[in-house]
Amino acid sequence: MAFAGASLVTDGKLCASTMSAIDSGADSGYHLLVVEGYSRTKDTTPNGEWIKSRPFIVGGRRWTIDYHPNGVSSDNEEFISVLLVLRDDVEQNVEVQYAFSFIDQPELRVPKHIRQKRTRLLLQVL
Repeated sequence: MAFAGASLVTDGKLCASTMSAIDSGADSGYHLLVVEGYSRTKDTTPNGEWIKSRPFIVGGRRWTIDYHPNGVSSDNEEFISVLLVLRDDVEQNVEVQYAFSFIDQPELRVPKHIRQKRTRLLLQVL
């Protein structure tokens, strides 16, 4: 799997010096989203709001990760929500497989904490 860039969130904001828009040139890749100071990020980002990663390119498409430290809606404000977002205009459905995982906390790498989507059809998003 090819490296497709990294985004650093610090003090509740995306760090401007983060590498971005790396084209992995492959049909599969990964983007590293690093959250430094999670507690501060959780305190400063209200429920329903998010921090968008730097764009990255995998499979010839431009993507971002939307990180919601307090959930997407009031129904899940006790949880972290992470969404893969297709940022390109497309005329046809795009089929993707993706997974999110914690790389530095092995105890959280269990299905109870991480939901994985095997296949999803995406239309133009944003």
